[in-house]
This record gives sequence, structure tokens and C-alpha cells, in this order.
Amino acid sequence: MRKYKKILLSGAVGLNVEDGLPKKRISGLQVMKNKIECINSLKKELGVDFVINSRTDIYWNEIGDPESRLPAAIKRVNSYFSWGADCVFVPGNISFNQLKTLTNEVNGPLNILLNKDLQNINQLNTLGVRRISLGSSLSRNSISNLFEEVEKIGKNNFDSLLNNTLSYESVNQLYEGKPEPNRNCYQHCSGDKSR
Repeated sequence: MRKYKKILLSGAVGLNVEDGLPKKRISGLQVMKNKIECINSLKKELGVDFVINSRTDIYWNEIGDPESRLPAAIKRVNSYFSWGADCVFVPGNISFNQLKTLTNEVNGPLNILLNKDLQNINQLNTLGVRRISLGSSLSRNSISNLFEEVEKIGKNNFDSLLNNTLSYESVNQLYEGKPEPNRNCYQHCSGDKSR
């Protein structure tokens, strides 16, 4: 409890509480009940309003057979809400139809992990998904691009590196938190075509 208090008093606006364990296991419901209720009590004790984002790894850790995952996830998500979670994250290989059922059966806002079946933001909003996580996909994509560039360098091919139009100034201003001066870079990075 002491570590949570310290984190919250230092200015944190939310805490994640996960049921996933190593070796594709998950914590028991009683363990999660104790954790969530304990953390939830800190809102009153510290007078700090913060978000409790609970996570169930039913799908991520592939708990049980595929047919049992949806009812197990529904049970866990609703339990987490009843114990004080403000949002519940359900990452993993969940289909659109399963997510549709899940959003209809749970009593609070859901957070999901973007995947090939769940990538239409408008559809996800319509279903009631309130938070969409990219997870490690952006980092893995960057690492993949790095490996491709290293392979090209090994073949004395520097074209894509030398043709990069992102200027030093643009990168420095991004790190300084200044408005993006390079309109094309902003559009490319954000997908925003309106600027």
C-alpha cells in the first residue's frame, strides 16, 4: 500500500491493476478483489481522485479453451467494476463479435488493444470502447524499420536514410514541445489531413 500512496502523492492520475501472471496464468478473483478495493480506498484516504484501470489477461494469456474466455472475461470485468475499477483493459486476440458481446454485457468503460480485427476506431467507439491502446506495436514497428535500414546499410544502400525529409529542427521542436513546423511531417505522423 505504501508504494501506491507514494505514487499517487507524487502526482499520478491513475494506477493499473493487472491479473496476469507469468507462465500464462492469472490471479484469483479474491486476490484481485483485495487489490482493487484496497487501491480504491486510497481515493478517500488521500483525497485524491485517480483512475483505476484494471486489466484482465483472460485473452492475452489464453486462459481456458477459446469458448470459455468470453464468459470468464465478462465475469471478471463486471467484478472489477463492482470492486471500484473505473475502466477495464481486455487485451489479446478478441474478435469484433466477442467484443460486441463484451461491451453489451459489462457495466463500465472498456479499454482494448488494437489488433487486426479491432482497428476501425469509429466502429469501436460505436460499440462503446472508451480507450484504445497501441501496446508495443509502435515500438515493434520502429524496431522492424531499424532492422530494414541496417540491412540496407550492409548492402551500401543509403537512399532512404539520405532522403529522409524530417529536419533536425523539426525533431528538436517536437522534443521541446513546440508546435510542429513541418506540416507534411505532422500529417504523415498523425494521419490528420486537415492541417
